[in-house]
Amino acid sequence: GVAFSMAILGIVTIILSFYLGKKIGGTLLGLSLASIISVSPFMVSLAVQIWNPNIAPLFVVCTLLVLYKIYSENSIKLRYFFILGLLLALIPDLEIVFGFLFFIGIILSVLINARKKIALKSVVAFIVGTLVIFSPRIIFEFRHQFLMMKAFVAFLTTSDASKTSNLVGIFVNRLSLLFDQFNSVIALENKVLGLVIILFIVLVIAFTYKKTNDISKKFIKTSLIIVLTFLVGLTLFHHDIFDHYLVGLPVVYLLLFCLAVNLIAQETRNYIVTGLIVVIIFLINLNPISIVNNFSKPIFIGDASVYRNKLAVIDYVYQQSDGKQFKYVVYTRAVYN
Repeated sequence: GVAFSMAILGIVTIILSFYLGKKIGGTLLGLSLASIISVSPFMVSLAVQIWNPNIAPLFVVCTLLVLYKIYSENSIKLRYFFILGLLLALIPDLEIVFGFLFFIGIILSVLINARKKIALKSVVAFIVGTLVIFSPRIIFEFRHQFLMMKAFVAFLTTSDASKTSNLVGIFVNRLSLLFDQFNSVIALENKVLGLVIILFIVLVIAFTYKKTNDISKKFIKTSLIIVLTFLVGLTLFHHDIFDHYLVGLPVVYLLLFCLAVNLIAQETRNYIVTGLIVVIIFLINLNPISIVNNFSKPIFIGDASVYRNKLAVIDYVYQQSDGKQFKYVVYTRAVYN
């Protein structure tokens, strides 16, 4: 049931991605975003693992949909600021580091892109939305001498002594991590292809940005602000960076790529070439050769959070026990990290 739910939420993410893309730039952008999200190896891996960070992309898409409403509405609609507060307060429950940096990135984006719509009542609506989610924690903190807040601040401010304190070295490492994730999301972990796609995005935006519509400009700025926030935030974060700290960023990468493709279509009016670009990236990430090979021999993908892998491990242990009774004790640091 849980595995099935993860798959369903993955499908919902694809559907909402189409809706988001269509709202921002039309059908081509919607189809491009939804199709590549549906075959991205990184995104597929999230839909087959039972783990709460893996549903972060769904919440990222929902947040971007709310931002579209805020950016596109002529008048202030308090309900959208309230919903934005709800979403940004919920995402840290999925993954605290990702949620914290994403929260900052979205706030900066709203301040830059929708500053004229920020009034006292919209700020109050946003705060009320966050308090709906945060209120149980706030009560807990007051009752327990701010236990979680002290632990979180200590975690953010203390560095791992075994790691380099060279800020430039950390920056290069974080930049490399984001680049590697980008490759796993859209380039099938091919660094050359990944670099080509990044150059494609940069050049297209540089040459067509001034001519594009206002809403596309705002989402280009939003995407770049979020990526930059993560780069700066992780550089100041002197700890090991795990994959789930970046779990929702693929949606932002893919939105940037599809916006670039859409900008070419708007500029050239040649939908055959732009459609072909999307099809090529789609097929590369679909990797049909691997799919055919996996029909006869499924690959052990992922880690202990993958449902299929759990069953395989249990089957193996019982086969090795050969009918004898056994006891297996596992230590987990979920209670005291």
